[in-house]
Amino acid sequence: MKVQVFILALLLSGALLNAQSILLIDDSDDSIDNTATIGTGLANNGLTFDLFNAVDSAASPSLPLMANYDLVIWHTSTDFFSLNFWNQDDTDNDQISQYLEEGGNLWLIGNDFLLDRYGLAPMSFQVGDFAYDYLGIAQLVAESYTNDDFLGLPHARPAEDQPIPGLALIFWQLPTLMDADALTPREEAISIYEMGHDNYVFAGESTGILYAEEIHRVLTFAFDLAQANNQGLIDTTVGSVIDFFASQIVDTEEAIDIGIESKVYPNPSSIAATLSFSLAEAADVNIDVISMLGQQVTSLLANTALAAGSHQVEWQPEIGIPNGLYQFRITVDGQVTQRAITLTR
Repeated sequence: MKVQVFILALLLSGALLNAQSILLIDDSDDSIDNTATIGTGLANNGLTFDLFNAVDSAASPSLPLMANYDLVIWHTSTDFFSLNFWNQDDTDNDQISQYLEEGGNLWLIGNDFLLDRYGLAPMSFQVGDFAYDYLGIAQLVAESYTNDDFLGLPHARPAEDQPIPGLALIFWQLPTLMDADALTPREEAISIYEMGHDNYVFAGESTGILYAEEIHRVLTFAFDLAQANNQGLIDTTVGSVIDFFASQIVDTEEAIDIGIESKVYPNPSSIAATLSFSLAEAADVNIDVISMLGQQVTSLLANTALAAGSHQVEWQPEIGIPNGLYQFRITVDGQVTQRAITLTR
């Protein structure tokens, strides 16, 4: 039997994270312990973590448990039957949605986890569906091997202009990968990995998606990273993803609710976006536009004294700024909050 829970002190090497915490969930009833390769990838990057074995526990981790962690890595591997991610009975897991709504972050990895909940491709999702609301998926387009005349996915390649530095082309232990999902991101989400090679029938379809709200992020790999053709490739991918989450978690935790009313419109925006906000009293205000990498794109207001009442600023992105998710970072008398804006041109 696999050990159910390891409680380890988290010490993340590098400057990006200070005492952030990671929970790795094994939700795969396999005989080869694929989740161990993800754990090895964390360890090889100098990261420690807690492991929850959902299969042996016959349950999803509870909200109180997950609430202790800044990042939950949920690995379903190649399992697609009675996943604890879907409560074992193909229903939405309220513990996960509440964790995210309270500011948690999720990296979901595996083949066929959508099949377990929703059935065979193709399928469209809408508001009210977990896949749409929390994973940022508008469509399940197809499944490798099942819908490609039994070819399988040759490789997964980083999407153009995706925001996670260091991601590499992923080949598999076998010549192709069965049961990876081709997905269409909802408009506000970002494609991270896509299917390749160029001659593959589903080339260019997303198979990795990042969907970010103001206080949480969900990264979905609709392929099993544990099936990559060597541990070094897994290590590199894990390190890149954790570094990215680290920068985002730090940025979010620096932002607190300062009680101002604000709105961004239009959102998504193709040319210009307006941030409208109201101050209860006079204050010094800074407003910056921040990329998903935590980098300042531009400053809209710099230490500007504003009276109580309603105000607005406009952002007109320069030519060459890539599409994607950005944040208006609003600093009022030293306190920070953020509002998301999606650029689509």
